Amino acid sequence: MRARTLVDLRDKPKTLLNLIGVLLAVSAGILDVLTDNSVFFAALYLLPIMLIAWLVGGASVALIASLCGVTWLAADIVSGHIYSHVATTIWEAVMVLCLFLTVGYSMAAIKKIW
Repeated sequence: MRARTLVDLRDKPKTLLNLIGVLLAVSAGILDVLTDNSVFFAALYLLPIMLIAWLVGGASVALIASLCGVTWLAADIVSGHIYSHVATTIWEAVMVLCLFLTVGYSMAAIKKIW
């Protein structure tokens, strides 16, 4: 059933797929804000990144990964996570963005050889 769903999505316009990715990223951010700071929602942020990497590829991967990184940071700040120093906040945001970009481009590379 899942494979059929991905095949169906592959035939949709890239604009629609990117919109779905944005909605999933924003939804992950909302869920992140609604939960405790001790829960790390990386898997929820990775879902739109992997979806876009597999179905769209290209620059859309960097855009959705960046959106997820900014959404994660915003959710972290809004939910009241306090860092000991501003540099720690920046470091953590850069590391999360690197994780998201690495997963996105790795997924796109796997799709190319698939």
